[in-house]
Formats: sequence, structure tokens, C-alpha cells
Amino acid sequence: MMAMPRVVHLQCLGWLGVLMFVVGCAQPIAPTGGPEDRAPLRLMGSSPEVGAVSVETDATIYLLFNKEPQLSSLRSGLSLYPSAGALEILVRRNQAIVRPSAPLMEQVTYRLTLSDALRDVRGNALAIPTFVTFSTGAVIDTNRIAGQLLRVSSGEPFEGANLTFYPDSTETASLPVPWVRTDVDGRFDLPNMPSVAFRAIDFVDVNRNGIQE
Repeated sequence: MMAMPRVVHLQCLGWLGVLMFVVGCAQPIAPTGGPEDRAPLRLMGSSPEVGAVSVETDATIYLLFNKEPQLSSLRSGLSLYPSAGALEILVRRNQAIVRPSAPLMEQVTYRLTLSDALRDVRGNALAIPTFVTFSTGAVIDTNRIAGQLLRVSSGEPFEGANLTFYPDSTETASLPVPWVRTDVDGRFDLPNMPSVAFRAIDFVDVNRNGIQE
């Protein structure tokens, strides 16, 4: 007698369905046929929108792309400053859903960074690094820290240095600590910063997670 396949009820990435599976959930794969897709990945919109204020502290972030992003690249190429704990990231077609594990702080400007490490399911990179800035308060911080880091020995640009900026006062010590990586010309730029003095410290980021360990 022929064995009948077993019907298993699974919930995969938030979708409940009756699926014929042996093990695991469906994995996204690039579509086949037609001309090769070489167009870059682009962010088309977000919620909260760029520049949004009075965002709820329990907000979920939605990102809409021009095509389906690669989940693994979102996990490595997306970061939120100040941190709100680990980020749970789901992908539903062209949309990424980002849920911070901790509540957002009140009266704080947040910056979600999408680095050029992001890829679509065909491996095409994000066109340019992109920022989604919003605030849980009534205004967005508009100050910035920018400059160029040069090597002392040669005066040449210091590419790939990781700079951490600590508030230079005990009165502002509770502020979040931002970090940035210098580009090929040794330049760095941190927008939407509070109006306080900072001191910079360089560190070697072996596992590229932006954390001094």
C-alpha cells in the first residue's frame, strides 16, 4: 500500500497555512527565467517615515523595497541607534518588518541605518547606504559630527577605523554612545546628534558588530 503524505500545520514567518513539508519553512530563492536582474536594491518607503516625530515607544518599523531583500543580509547590514535591544526581522515579499526587543526611549532621535551590505535575493547590493531617522519626541536632533581621520605616521587617510563617541561630561554620561566606521577616504559623518561635546576613541572591530568587547 502506498504511504500517504502527512499534512502538517505550520506557522512560518507569521503566515499560517497547510503545507506539505518534511522539515523546516520555505526559503526564499531568486526567480528563474527572463533577463538577469542586475538592478540595485532600493528603499522605497518606511513607517515611521523619514523625519517622523512623536513615534510611539512600542513602534514596529516597516521597510518597503523595490524588490525582495535577503533576510540574512538584513540581519547583518541593518542597525538601530540608539540600540533598542536585539532586532527581530521578518521578510514578506518586498517588505521587511523590524521589531526592537526593548521599548524605544522617550524624547530621543533614532537612526535606522541600512548599509551597503544589504542584498536582494539575487545578490544585488543596496544602491547607497540609507538612513531612516525619526524621533519619539517632538523634534529631531539636527547636529552632526563629521571629519576625516588620518594616519599619524604617513598623513594618509585611515580607512575602516571604528570611532566611538562618548559624551564628554558626567551630566551627559547617560546619553547613547554612537559609533561610525571611516570610509575609503578616512571620512566619517554622524548626523542627527544631540548638542553636547563628545570625545572619540578608535577600536578594532574584529567581528564587525560595532561593539567594543
